[in-house]
Amino acid sequence: MERSRNYYAAHGYDTPYEWAHFDDIPFSPLSKPLAQSTTTIVTTSMPTPKTARDQRGLHIGDLKHPPQKLFTDGLAWDRDATHTNDLGSYFPVEELRKRRRTGEIGQLAQKYYCVPTRYSQRLTTEQEAPAVVASSLNDRVDIALLVPL
Repeated sequence: MERSRNYYAAHGYDTPYEWAHFDDIPFSPLSKPLAQSTTTIVTTSMPTPKTARDQRGLHIGDLKHPPQKLFTDGLAWDRDATHTNDLGSYFPVEELRKRRRTGEIGQLAQKYYCVPTRYSQRLTTEQEAPAVVASSLNDRVDIALLVPL
């Protein structure tokens, strides 16, 4: 945590970085069995290459026609410990389809969501998260599988 604070201070941010924390956990138990639930995917990888960090925004895609590739090159992750060549590791639509066929989960949602990695809790909590929730509620989604990169 100290390295993150030093990084932001070195880049001229006036306020020290604060890790997200919540007094109330925004999760709730399932209202019906998994086998009857509709599931979507929310990932922090992005649908387009070379999108400038300040230009990235929420992307809503068609889960019936998922992307063949998502782009992770502009994001920060430990490239020495892992890679992102396996789309299924951070966008597991094929695994969800398999679970659907076996009856372990109900339907797959119509949409998936790419929520950009941002260093602003305010933008995430005031813009992207409410948009994902509203869209998911509109589509009667029961479960959002959160897959951060």
